[in-house]
Amino acid sequence: MRKFIVVRGHAGSGKTTFAKEKIKEFQNEYPQAQIYHLENDMFLTDEAGVYTWSPKLLEDAKRKVAREIKQAYKFAMENKDKDVLIVLSNVSARTKELLSLKEQAAQNGFIFECFRMQNFFASEHGVDEDTVIAMFIKVANNKIEGEILIPPVNPMSQSVAQKIKDAAALNRRDLPFDATQNTYVTKKYIAATQDKRLWSARQSELYPELRTYKYSKRVFFKADWDKALLEMRGLIMDENLNIIVRPFKKVYNYSEFTSRKSLYPIDVTDDTPVLAVRKVNGFLGCCTYVDIGESGASFNRRVIYSTTGSTDSRFAQMAREHCCKFEEIFKLYPNKTFLFEITDESDPHI
Repeated sequence: MRKFIVVRGHAGSGKTTFAKEKIKEFQNEYPQAQIYHLENDMFLTDEAGVYTWSPKLLEDAKRKVAREIKQAYKFAMENKDKDVLIVLSNVSARTKELLSLKEQAAQNGFIFECFRMQNFFASEHGVDEDTVIAMFIKVANNKIEGEILIPPVNPMSQSVAQKIKDAAALNRRDLPFDATQNTYVTKKYIAATQDKRLWSARQSELYPELRTYKYSKRVFFKADWDKALLEMRGLIMDENLNIIVRPFKKVYNYSEFTSRKSLYPIDVTDDTPVLAVRKVNGFLGCCTYVDIGESGASFNRRVIYSTTGSTDSRFAQMAREHCCKFEEIFKLYPNKTFLFEITDESDPHI
């Protein structure tokens, strides 16, 4: 018997426990079987048991898991009489990823099974509830034919169920507004649009608690804007979605206003007076001195240099090089974002 099992689900859904149960069942039936149990988390935990997550480490872990799967198939090919079980217990939120695993299993002569977990236990790695809900929605929206849903032994609470219901009912033309932070980028919006390819959130390498939110190219070319996406032009938020860096909103070209799908159409006639200004063609540099009291956050009481998409890119570094001489001024205005159009000879956009 040769079988490839995927156990998927949000953080705290019980993937690892269920995977071990399936391994035990297989071993009872095939005592001499070769077993491979793989998870990204295995490669995010060091020898001392310390778990560390970052986008870069996650990508490294995924590559290592892929190599291990390849090695498992190689073992199976070289030992044709051996029973082999491969169990992959990850979030596995993309249908495309699942279909690729299924096809790969078929090519190597393995039976493919996919189980989706639905428990709501506390996350072992402290993932917050709103992120868990966003993960749940993303996994649920990416289905695969033949997937087996495992009834939960610890189902979602009524409050979580209501949040999921609210997210599903989100109307992008009438978004809720967070008056405290003066923003449409709310936890409800993030949860509801997590898997709609409207935006990306890049984790900072310099300050791992921060993420830079940027609208997607798809939104730009299809004019699929809403009031939250207009703010995602390098908006930086912490793990609790507190705004840390706030650049100015999206600036339209005239043709974007007149797009058929635009939520904000305008009609400018040839005789409409306009104010013409000289456009300096560089890139946006944001400079923000953060002071959030006695917090131990890595970004606290530091000047964050960022662009529309990152705190770590070459352009963010150029922003630092051009603007660091003004740091004493930035410190006079804590939690205010200074915005510059930066021109540099090495910038290919100029």
